[in-house]
Amino acid sequence: QAHNCAALAEHPCDLLVSVNYAFLVPLYMLRVARCAALNLHRGKLPEYAGAYPIMRAIEAGERDIVLTTHLMEDQYDTGAVVLETLHPVNYEPANSIEDNVARVKTELIPLYPVALAAAIELLQSQSITK
Repeated sequence: QAHNCAALAEHPCDLLVSVNYAFLVPLYMLRVARCAALNLHRGKLPEYAGAYPIMRAIEAGERDIVLTTHLMEDQYDTGAVVLETLHPVNYEPANSIEDNVARVKTELIPLYPVALAAAIELLQSQSITK
């Protein structure tokens, strides 16, 4: 995969978007984006930074999952938050926590393009860049 990233780094872009990416995007890749490098994280930041944010939020009794759109930095989930989109957990006690997490993940999918479009609009209107 490293050679793919190196090849991509040779092609500047306006916007770099990461969705549910399990790996840290290297700094040289973040610099490829002229305007912004955005990540959509399935948890409120900084409270649920890192892995398993939905499960941790459910275990903590949260009623909503926050889909956080934030600027990426060279550390996990540390960049400035651009937008928070709330989605109800609607915990189903008859199902396991794993099943509830899987359901919420699926329910979040349609929110990604909406959140991304709203975040881009906010970045443009406020002249926020990386």
